[in-house]
Amino acid sequence: MNKKLETIETYNRGAEVLGKMFNEIGPRRADVERAMSYSRKKNPKVIELGCGNGRDAKEILKFTTNYLGLDASETMIKLAREYLPEANFLVADIETFDYPLDVDIVFAFASLLHFDKEGLKIIFDKIYKSLVPGGIFYISVKHDKYQEKIKTDQFGSRYFYYYHKSDLVNIAGKEFELVYSAGYRLKGVDWLVVVFKKLA
Repeated sequence: MNKKLETIETYNRGAEVLGKMFNEIGPRRADVERAMSYSRKKNPKVIELGCGNGRDAKEILKFTTNYLGLDASETMIKLAREYLPEANFLVADIETFDYPLDVDIVFAFASLLHFDKEGLKIIFDKIYKSLVPGGIFYISVKHDKYQEKIKTDQFGSRYFYYYHKSDLVNIAGKEFELVYSAGYRLKGVDWLVVVFKKLA
């Protein structure tokens, strides 16, 4: 089994427990509000990559009815649909998904950290084509020098990739402008938030 499939199967097996852990941390309300302030559109077209059990979708839906949540874990999507039956969730691999056009905001909360630099470049290229000019790509990843780490628990193994801001800026290239970045620490882990705007 390859790294991606192993990570997905671990989320499938551990969805209920991991979902409860995510819920205890709480929704990313401030991040959603910040993204909306950059877009400034009424009822923006939004995609969330790695939506998990729908925790942050509930906050996003306060600003739009035009939402699509993607996750490769069937079990996580099942939980999301039970939690928010009014929302649009889809089981999908965000690296190979055929993204719609004219999207205003793409969120990637703690989801791109499962992709190495090569996979991340593919995703950035797809998101660039999907976003409208001036569209927002809002990302959070684990923060450290670029490296792979494996976390194994009772559900299986998950593969994580750590990034510096410079790594993400280089991958984004000249097609995106970095408009915001910040670091924070949560449960002993350093995190990085970056916000890119698509250049016309």
